[in-house]
Amino acid sequence: MAMMLFFRAFFYVIGAVSALLTIFSSVNDKFSTYYTGYVVETYVGIAIISFIISLIITRERNSIYVKISDRVKLNVKYGDIFSENGIVVIPVNDFFDVLVDDEVISRNTLHGKLVEKYFSDDIDFLNSEIKSKLGVYSGELVPSRQNGNKVRYPLGTTVKIQRDNQVFFLTAFTKFDEKNRAQLTNLEYQENVIKVIDFIENNSNGYLVNMPLLGSGHSGVKASKQRLLEFLIFSLKIKDNLTLVNGINIVLAKPLKKEISLKLIKYYYDVTS
Repeated sequence: MAMMLFFRAFFYVIGAVSALLTIFSSVNDKFSTYYTGYVVETYVGIAIISFIISLIITRERNSIYVKISDRVKLNVKYGDIFSENGIVVIPVNDFFDVLVDDEVISRNTLHGKLVEKYFSDDIDFLNSEIKSKLGVYSGELVPSRQNGNKVRYPLGTTVKIQRDNQVFFLTAFTKFDEKNRAQLTNLEYQENVIKVIDFIENNSNGYLVNMPLLGSGHSGVKASKQRLLEFLIFSLKIKDNLTLVNGINIVLAKPLKKEISLKLIKYYYDVTS
């Protein structure tokens, strides 16, 4: 696909450059005479220039803008989601655990980083805030669970948590089994994404929203990172009358550069929009 994009750009640029030379030579006799005397050199020059321009056009991107609608601005970029301004969406397990011990919650996940970065000095506060916000939802008691919280909530359940001026949307995105291993089917993934988007629309109150590539961590979903990103963007695009005044960022972890091509996504949405 990447090679196809390159050659398509290459032949497009050759056509454009050749057309410009033809027009220029038709209005400038001196240039026309020079051009006629160096036909081979001219074509070689056109090919080299077109090759360089095509490389620039089809280079891999670190960020892209995708037109969702007139009511939604979407930027996809690599970076640290915790460094972004605005609301931050964090996928968590269906128990909304706060125990970061690399067994219940891994320190390498966004869930673990959130707890350690913002609430390490007051875990009880975080736990009480979560339970308070979950009070409007019905959960399932799992008394046999040894570590972590003992009430699980339906996938897609999302709560708003605030620490100082920073707002987080914690969303139950994975199911934990009895050994705290994450599980998520592709169908559950799709349903979760729609629920999260609904919550964002109804609760962001005009603030910029930053979300990670949902499902790209330890969720257990069986799909490539490229496909997950494509589905996430597609879900935003097809949501009826979705309105996010200040837009939304999908912030990708830098290691995902090995598995995602933003230029392919940019090309697709430019062609189809």
